[in-house]
Amino acid sequence: MNRALVVGGVVALTMGVGTLARDAAGATQFWGPSQQKFEESAKGVQRAVVWGDPATGDYAFLVKYEPGVERGWHTHSNPLHLVMISGTLVFEVEGSPPQELGPGSGVNEAPNVKHNSKCKGNEGCMFLITGSKYDFKPAREPVSSAAK
Repeated sequence: MNRALVVGGVVALTMGVGTLARDAAGATQFWGPSQQKFEESAKGVQRAVVWGDPATGDYAFLVKYEPGVERGWHTHSNPLHLVMISGTLVFEVEGSPPQELGPGSGVNEAPNVKHNSKCKGNEGCMFLITGSKYDFKPAREPVSSAAK
């Protein structure tokens, strides 16, 4: 009889924990700058995951570039969406003139588009990126850009 009570208690506790986890996952979440855990992802680049998991599925993360940082030509396997928060990001797509993106502007990028980004000015840049399964694939610099 004691075994039945223990098993019943464990089952009830497990069900309760499952309910709490579901409630927590579905709850409205707030955060501020002090809760963001920025980690260096490249020299002069930091990022903090806001939600999701960039390695496995849908995500959003904040990115900070130090002033003057340039990422170099690269592509991503999946579409991504970038919205500027602060600073000026010079965003160049192969075959097109560079675009300057300031706060409130952004870009919706198709998969496998060769591009480069650089933080212009002295204040640094911050932006939000969302998408699904993030990757960063370095690419050769376009011939047209090599002469610049």
